[in-house]
Amino acid sequence: MMPNTKTTKQLYLPDGRKITYTLTRKRVKNLNLRVRSDGSVAVSAPPHVPEREIEAFLKRRAAFVASAIERFAKRRDTVPVPQTFADGERLRAFGEDWVIRVEKGSRICGACSEKTLFLTVKDPADEAQRRRAAEQWAVAFLTARVAEYCRRAERDFAPYGVLPPTVRFRRMISRWGSCNTRRAVLTFNYALIGAPPEAVEYVVYHEFAHLLYPNHSPAFYEQVAVFLPDWKARRAMLKAVPCKFF
Repeated sequence: MMPNTKTTKQLYLPDGRKITYTLTRKRVKNLNLRVRSDGSVAVSAPPHVPEREIEAFLKRRAAFVASAIERFAKRRDTVPVPQTFADGERLRAFGEDWVIRVEKGSRICGACSEKTLFLTVKDPADEAQRRRAAEQWAVAFLTARVAEYCRRAERDFAPYGVLPPTVRFRRMISRWGSCNTRRAVLTFNYALIGAPPEAVEYVVYHEFAHLLYPNHSPAFYEQVAVFLPDWKARRAMLKAVPCKFF
């Protein structure tokens, strides 16, 4: 059996675009073309197919190749830069940008003042310590803000016979909050730290409304609208926020 052979080739497409592609000769019946997510082009061909036929094949598929390369390039451009919590970086929290300042100290913690997040760590070069300090701050900050909205919701829902629920927080993969109606427990996602305050308040009232309506019926949304007439706009805000805690 003939071993696979790989060579790197270059070709000008009809639109003038120059592409580099990897040609693999192997035991296949037909020419095959693939554009990978990194924008690289790969062609596999039977050993006997002339190179001019391969080039003609690529030129016929030029529109597909160009479109795929551009599509993957746009995806890469929209991928957020990984947050390292380094000094000078910006962190999106509660709908605003916070400037990160890293300081050396005897313990790991975070504090904020005037949209500046101060991360105190033992080793400023240690990303894991910076992340831990940021997460500690985020948990405390989010917990305090959600507690404010919950107290307000408790007052609003009290006339309907709703007793103050137990409130918890945890990481969730795809949900902003949940409601255990039998136990009257509301659980909120730590990822809410990245959402605007109006959206966070909507999630709180959404879960409180479930204590009256354990479903998403028209009556449920009518109840939410009693307190948040603009709930649809607030819900739309959540769609622009990654459901991920740092």
